[in-house]
Amino acid sequence: MGGVYLCKGCVSLAAGLLLATTAVLLIPGAWVFTAAACLLPTVLAVSWPRWYSKLPRRIRDISRFALGTLIAFGSFSVFSFPILWPALVLSFMAWSFYKGQRRQVLAHRCDGCPELGRGVCSGYARQIQAMRAIEAALEAELEARYALFGAGKLPLE
Repeated sequence: MGGVYLCKGCVSLAAGLLLATTAVLLIPGAWVFTAAACLLPTVLAVSWPRWYSKLPRRIRDISRFALGTLIAFGSFSVFSFPILWPALVLSFMAWSFYKGQRRQVLAHRCDGCPELGRGVCSGYARQIQAMRAIEAALEAELEARYALFGAGKLPLE
């Protein structure tokens, strides 16, 4: 999009957040809590770090969409029903646990790869290219702003 590569998972997550937030705003009610409660076990199971990377791409995209939906529905539910506030603590604990599991999986992701130790591998070349393009665009913007600021034509903010 605009010369920037977007991750399918991130786009799916954002789409889930946007659609679910729109649904909640158009039709608020207790149904949102029921939907979140139904989505929760599925999202947790499909997102398990040791399984996730082995799933087909389509399933991973759907799971990220479902996660975005769950975040929107869960947030609405927690703030609409104060009795659910402990769910925030449980959510943080689950996120911390998943993060630890994911770290273990990623620590061994490149084991046995013939490209290991030769710089950026082919599996991450597009991500690096996109990151460098974003970096170059930001640097150009900052340089232009600082040049105008130095000339006294633009406030730094």
